[in-house]
Amino acid sequence: MKSRTRKLAWLLSATMVITSVNPGMMAMASEETDVIEQMVEETTDPVVEEEAVPVEEYLEEAEVSEDEEIEEEITIAEPEEEQILMAGEQLGEEIAVYADGTQAELSEVEKMESVIKGTWDKTGTVTIQTDENEETSWYKFVVPEDGKYKVLQGNPEIYKLYKESEGDAEELIPAGDNDCIKAKKGEIYYFGFSGCNDDGQYTWETELKKMTEIANISNVQIFRTELVAEKEDLGIEGTKITLQYEDNTAETLEFEDTNWVEDSNGNYVKACFSKDGEDIDEDNDPETGEYDLYFTIDGQKYTSDDWKITYTDIEHATFVDEKQLKVGENKNISSSKYWSMYDWYTFKPEQTGRYYFSGADDADLYVWQKIDGTLMKIAYSSNVFKAEKGITYYVAIQGAFNEYYEDKAEDIYEQDVTLVFSENVTGIKIQPTKTEFYERVYEPHVVGTAEVTYASGEPGTIELKNEYRTDWVDDEQIDYVTDQYNNRYWVRLQKKDTGEWFLAHSRLEAGTYIVHMQLTDDTSIDAEPYEITIKNWPTPVTDPTIPVTAMGLGKNYNVEVNEKNNSAWFKYTPQADMTVRYQARSTETDSEYDTVGEIYDESGIRVSEGDDTDDSMNFMVEYKLGAGRTYYFKARLYEIFETGKFLVSLNIVDHSHAYTEERKEATCTAAGYTQQKCNVCGEVKAGSYAVIPAKGHSFGNYQITTQPTVLAEGVQTRTCTVCGYTENAAAGKLAANVTLSSSTLPLQVKQSVSLAKLIIAMTTGDRLVSCTTSNKKIATVNNAGKVTGKKAGKAKITMNFASGLSKTVTVKVQKAKVATSKITNVPGKITLKVKKTYKLSPVIAPITTKDKASYKSANKKVATVAKNGKITAKKAGKTTITVKVGKKTKKVKVTITK
Repeated sequence: MKSRTRKLAWLLSATMVITSVNPGMMAMASEETDVIEQMVEETTDPVVEEEAVPVEEYLEEAEVSEDEEIEEEITIAEPEEEQILMAGEQLGEEIAVYADGTQAELSEVEKMESVIKGTWDKTGTVTIQTDENEETSWYKFVVPEDGKYKVLQGNPEIYKLYKESEGDAEELIPAGDNDCIKAKKGEIYYFGFSGCNDDGQYTWETELKKMTEIANISNVQIFRTELVAEKEDLGIEGTKITLQYEDNTAETLEFEDTNWVEDSNGNYVKACFSKDGEDIDEDNDPETGEYDLYFTIDGQKYTSDDWKITYTDIEHATFVDEKQLKVGENKNISSSKYWSMYDWYTFKPEQTGRYYFSGADDADLYVWQKIDGTLMKIAYSSNVFKAEKGITYYVAIQGAFNEYYEDKAEDIYEQDVTLVFSENVTGIKIQPTKTEFYERVYEPHVVGTAEVTYASGEPGTIELKNEYRTDWVDDEQIDYVTDQYNNRYWVRLQKKDTGEWFLAHSRLEAGTYIVHMQLTDDTSIDAEPYEITIKNWPTPVTDPTIPVTAMGLGKNYNVEVNEKNNSAWFKYTPQADMTVRYQARSTETDSEYDTVGEIYDESGIRVSEGDDTDDSMNFMVEYKLGAGRTYYFKARLYEIFETGKFLVSLNIVDHSHAYTEERKEATCTAAGYTQQKCNVCGEVKAGSYAVIPAKGHSFGNYQITTQPTVLAEGVQTRTCTVCGYTENAAAGKLAANVTLSSSTLPLQVKQSVSLAKLIIAMTTGDRLVSCTTSNKKIATVNNAGKVTGKKAGKAKITMNFASGLSKTVTVKVQKAKVATSKITNVPGKITLKVKKTYKLSPVIAPITTKDKASYKSANKKVATVAKNGKITAKKAGKTTITVKVGKKTKKVKVTITK
């Protein structure tokens, strides 16, 4: 949006330069200047959206536009000096003014180039921006290589598609019908997008994809090759085809409720029919005969002599005696999820009367009778029909779609039905349970119980509530209900003062209405009419107990309504005359309810109403409010007995702005901003928005958080002192180091010892993995380091570590016992307080000696020493503790203090 505004401003300045140089162009330039100024004003005057906080989204756009490190697939080009100085934003404007002051009619390509918002020349993710106030937003595509391309658009759709050809632009099939193009490298296409996406956003991401093309169609499995008077056109539903692709892959597709399918690559395949070499219009009723089936892909036709369907209409159908209907006889009818499948029967009644099919409440029934030699349809869409004794009827039945049978092969559904002779109705009486309703609400206005009497004297009951069905009778919609014999009864309302008729489900104005209930095929059977009253809604003006929420401009309010709490009320008092937009949007996906919004003045009179019944199912009301007056806003559901959740908001459409400065400080990673914002509606003043750049992190020193080892790197972390954001880096592996207490080891024959006892230092993570001996006859060793002396002599033992280091120990095997050579880890003197203890832990070398340490105190009155080396202080004084191992001794001077 900002780039477009700069472009318009540049065009305006250029126009002013031209008028100063060429006085003859003053009048035209003045007109053009007015147009440009108007365009600038419209461009920089954003519409207030439902959400009053678009700042973060606006910031994201600002960050992207000013950060050169972020790549965008679509680039907005600034005008060059030799480009057109002045051209309308819509394609319909034809005159251009050039830099040298000349005028010329715009070519189609120049019209395109003057309004494109972006260009891309490669596949992948692209950003599209449309405008709520523009019919079409144009983007340019330069084909990177030969192939077939598709824009995975979703909503909004591609509205128009042009191709550049010899300096002109040719309009192609709109992408709504064919949203892929087959193009050659270097060709130029112009895509025209319109509207917003499913989330109501006018800026969104989509994908430009190069498609895998279809090479052939094979393995066509026609679901039904013979059709008998089953529908008004030829049926392709259920047919399966296999698509062979250029890359030797394949995909199988099935036609469902349309005559086209789309594969996983975005290719469209259309099924068509021809008869005697001529294509058949799919909207025309078929005639009896054989039809050829063929498929088209991007205009390419695929045919086969094996792809045929035979259709027989009711006039030429042959019915066999075995498929006869008899009263009381059970029939198992089958159908599919595709509605072009029926079971056909003949029926010749033995008595005149009304008949119906038990067990087929949702089945479709079609009945034909020959009248004056011509077959006539006498009943349809119901499983009840009248028949006369002795006359032959032709009956087509389609079983109901039943999820219980979904596990059946080929999606076939079966249903047991029985033809029953119906009871004749002799009377109807309605017992209403509700006779007062509110105006303009879509709900059932006939609620209660209908008591039906039959010729046999048997009573029947029909509950009158929400489950009304609607049918067309003589181009008029009528609500109906059924009894246990599937007899139909029309339920209608008649306005008492005008005589106008209404459905049982209607949005009724206040007044009195008469309720009628009649047997559909014998209107002389009619219930005694009764009256209902439609009342005006109570308002907070007429009923002060109604809760009301004070609204603020640009804010969203949650509404939840149901049958008991069927509306929500709000109020607002404007400080100035203004036009507002009161609107709703759903908070639930795939909601099937519709919302209604109403505005009342301070006297409680409804002054405006909005009921938007399009796919969004949300209302919108625009109304001009007067300064200082209080208005009441009501939100409810179209169908009053439903439950729904949605948001409502109130925004200004037209008013005088009052701007104040708003500021958001930048953080380490996000830019801040300053802007002038209207304190009434929240609109940002054009040109006031300024970005405050992000500060960037301020990191401290790295600290080790995961210690490295000799085999693996560790992790070091540093933290931003401002926001606390952490960043990790690798800490290098530790240097390998293994230190042994001795490189030689005396060992007695047959003695075993673990060489691991020689290791006094080793880098974290390292370990002994294997050992080898230079002479197995002298000494053997296993991989764990256990060495055993075999006979007198020397052998070198190599110790191998996981880090790759190796250490060598010379083992001297001797017949004699290994004597102690050294005592370490014994202090020369210690000081203790009375009653305190100290444990001596001498280290004896070599590790293979079997000598044991002994201890002796020179003065046991001062300090004693136990066999395990534990010294205990007795009284103040001095003594000496002697440690003896073999022939080696160590003396410890001990001082005892109080």
